[in-house]
Order: sequence, then structure tokens, then C-alpha cells
Amino acid sequence: MKTMTTRTFVYAALTVLAVVAFFLRPLSVAILAAGLASIDGALLLVMWWSSVSVDSPSFLCLTMSVGFSVDYGVHVAHAYEHDDHDRDHDDADARSVTERLTNALCSVGKSVAKGGASTFPGIFVLTFAKAAIFRTFFKLLFATLRCGLG
Repeated sequence: MKTMTTRTFVYAALTVLAVVAFFLRPLSVAILAAGLASIDGALLLVMWWSSVSVDSPSFLCLTMSVGFSVDYGVHVAHAYEHDDHDRDHDDADARSVTERLTNALCSVGKSVAKGGASTFPGIFVLTFAKAAIFRTFFKLLFATLRCGLG
């Protein structure tokens, strides 16, 4: 079971990164892959720390976390790569990485933060559920939000 779960989880992550590779430059995809690996590694630590076993509900949350994790970073990476501020000037390519990243965060950072913040109330009600499956969903999705946005 654990081998199949691990294999499926890795395939899901690789598939998402392959799709993202069609839209972003390789360096951005590599940075997103590192972020995805760190967030999912943190989720596995949360699972270990809170004694959540690898079963169908936790695996579903881990798979969803792949999408959430990529979603947060891909919006910023896309805005960074397609930053057309001052594009009509000859020195547009010479602009600093910091300036381009600042423009990207100013243009989409607030929307990404609002998306994560609006997800939290939806999962917060799960803390009051009596069923263990809903508490597992809350633990893992909250950890995904915390790691992905924090």
C-alpha cells in the first residue's frame, strides 16, 4: 500500500510540474518543484507529528496539497516571467530580479493571499467535526495553507 501511495503521489507531482513546464521557464519550474517538495515534506512531518496514518483520506489531502502548493507559486512565477512593466524601453531586460519580483508580488500577491485566506474559513469548520476524517482534512489542509502562504 505504501509503495503504491508513494508512487501515485510522485506521479501526481511530476504530472503537475510537467504541465507547468509548458507555461513557465525551466528555472521557475525548478524553483516551484523545490517549493512543492518542501511543502509536501512538511506535510509528511505534520502527519508524523500528529499521528496521522497514510490512508485514503490523508492520501487525498496530500494529493490536493500538490495542487494548492503549485497554485500559490505558479501565479507569482507567471507574473514574474510576464512582467511587462516598462517593456517598451530598451533596458527592460536589464531590470533587476528584485524589481521584477516586487512587481510580480504587487500585481498578484494580494490575490494569492486572498485565495488562501478565503480557503481557511472553509476548512476551519472541520475542527469541530467529530469524525476523524474531517479532522485529518483540517490538519493537512491547514498545514498546506500555512506552508504555502507563510
